[in-house]
Amino acid sequence: MEKLECLENDSSNTFYTEEKELDNSVFSFNDLSSHHLLSQYDVDEKIRQYTHLLLEKLNLPLSMDLAIFKTYLEIKKSLPKNNVNSVALLASLVVLYSKFYNYPKNISEVMEIVKDFDPKIKKGRILKYMYLIKSINKSFNNYVCPVSFIDMIMNRLEDRGLIFVNPISKKFDYKRSLILISSYLLSKLKDKNISSNPRGIAACSIYTSNILIAKYKIFKCKRLTQKHLAIASNLAEYTIRENYEKHFSMFVKNPPEDLLLHLSLLLSQN
Repeated sequence: MEKLECLENDSSNTFYTEEKELDNSVFSFNDLSSHHLLSQYDVDEKIRQYTHLLLEKLNLPLSMDLAIFKTYLEIKKSLPKNNVNSVALLASLVVLYSKFYNYPKNISEVMEIVKDFDPKIKKGRILKYMYLIKSINKSFNNYVCPVSFIDMIMNRLEDRGLIFVNPISKKFDYKRSLILISSYLLSKLKDKNISSNPRGIAACSIYTSNILIAKYKIFKCKRLTQKHLAIASNLAEYTIRENYEKHFSMFVKNPPEDLLLHLSLLLSQN
């Protein structure tokens, strides 16, 4: 840990003298698969392919799939086995979650795509499932994990030219580090009862990751502000500020030992 404390105030340190590939073993949470945990859910391969195709055609983030599959299985368990129209159920989930993820799609838009798979499907059936989901699944919002918003927010930051690192050849490693550290921070909060908007929690994890990376000089990167994250997550700036102070500032002021170790190892890779 002394290595990090020494580096924090040493402006003479320079990095990037040679190109190195980021080692996944640096982090115990290991790789980007932490926010694609589909292997945990027994979803039929056809259903999975259909869902991904539907999301792609509607220009929706594929990271929505986890919440959709989890809810799909939960609702399916509560219905008679031979009385489930999988296409209509998935379509209703896409409509509902598109609004939650702030990429709102109406039923008509979804129907245009769905009819390519099932020409006989009726709008009334989708509406029926939407009502059923809301009435049965009281924990509907709980299926949306903050970690599933990381890709979306990162993409929006990159579109605005805010994912900047010098030299530019380190951009992939920098982005990967942001995602890995964000995933770690969220894993530390997963057992806490946080009622805040999961999109805001995800934005704060990226904001905190950027602070840590800059603080320990792991990359020469552009500092992200709370305003940047508010715009990228389509939330008010005070939401980012309040969530950061309440849930994330502790990681910067008093980082846990395992986080310091991960950061130290990551620094040694660059």
